[in-house]
Amino acid sequence: MKILLFGEYSGFFNQLKNGLLKNNCEVTLAARQDGFKNYDVDINLEGSFWRKNPFNYIRQGIFKLTSYDIVGLSIYYNFWKIKSKFTHFDVVLLINPFPLQTHPKLERQILKFIFKNNKKVYLAACGDDYQYINYLNKSQSPYTILDAYKKNSTLKSYFLDSIKYTKKAHKNLHEFVINNCKGVIAADIDYDMAYKNSKKYIGYIPFPVTLEKLEFTPQKSHDKIIIFHGVNRLNYYKKGNHYFDEALKMIKLKYPEKVIIFRTENVSYTDYINSYNKAHIVLDQVYSYSQGYNALESMAKGKLVFSGAEKEWLEYFNVEADTLLINAKPDIDYLVEKLDYFIQHPEKIVEIATNARAFVEKQHQDKAIALKYLKCFN
Repeated sequence: MKILLFGEYSGFFNQLKNGLLKNNCEVTLAARQDGFKNYDVDINLEGSFWRKNPFNYIRQGIFKLTSYDIVGLSIYYNFWKIKSKFTHFDVVLLINPFPLQTHPKLERQILKFIFKNNKKVYLAACGDDYQYINYLNKSQSPYTILDAYKKNSTLKSYFLDSIKYTKKAHKNLHEFVINNCKGVIAADIDYDMAYKNSKKYIGYIPFPVTLEKLEFTPQKSHDKIIIFHGVNRLNYYKKGNHYFDEALKMIKLKYPEKVIIFRTENVSYTDYINSYNKAHIVLDQVYSYSQGYNALESMAKGKLVFSGAEKEWLEYFNVEADTLLINAKPDIDYLVEKLDYFIQHPEKIVEIATNARAFVEKQHQDKAIALKYLKCFN
């Protein structure tokens, strides 16, 4: 089967590609490189020219005056320049209804070409989109990724990339994609919750993980506990990193001789994945209901991870709380209490981290996950 993966967030399509290749598919990954994360792609559509100085200053000036990012035009041009490379695929899987992040009207023209010149097109529910953000706005869930903005509107600049999906242009683009695609597949529980009652929804398939690229190092009890906290500044409040930062201040005061805290900010994927090798505990995010890639890859490497593990996720996989990872909540005292426990009981870090690796091997192995996608495509 000849497959085009269109777009990239968090390394999802890189690892799905690995799994599809193991199932003897011919796979092309065409995308931008997800900003500073700089993921590998087969066809790079990034508008890198306008990101270099002095052209970036011109770009920023145009954006301030018009709210229009000229990088989108560059990406649009890059696509049409090589449009013949995006035809005659058996299956195209879109990472999102807005896979290249250009402009809704430009994106529609690109996707119209994709739909017209390929056999089947499916949509992955992954990342922010019209359906997901509107679900969050109406949600009665205990917390969502929009909570910090709802409580403090001065944080609006941190949420512009999410808020934009409530606009009519994105609603129209979303409806266009849904009407033309064969079906929608959620990439984790958070998106399953948003899409499960929607048109053309097929179901949830867990994220694939390429385990051979993630060396498992068995944990050992140590005198000092190393805690890693990686931050994407743009998503600082959206992911709830501020709760971790406040909790870590208290932990550092209480255990100055027992804890080492290592914090990074806005580093590439390659640097990030190697930066927590020596860590015992990895802090991911507090507003999610299941795990994204940072959490899953950390679990695969044998770390005790604080991330999403709410009841919806526990029930789906039929597992007990605090046996594979720790459910992180937007509550500083709760986070301090949990961290305090593991600092005092390092043997539990070893136990849970070992369980975590086994879980990822069982539920997220890339070849097995890719086979689930192929069954949907057929």
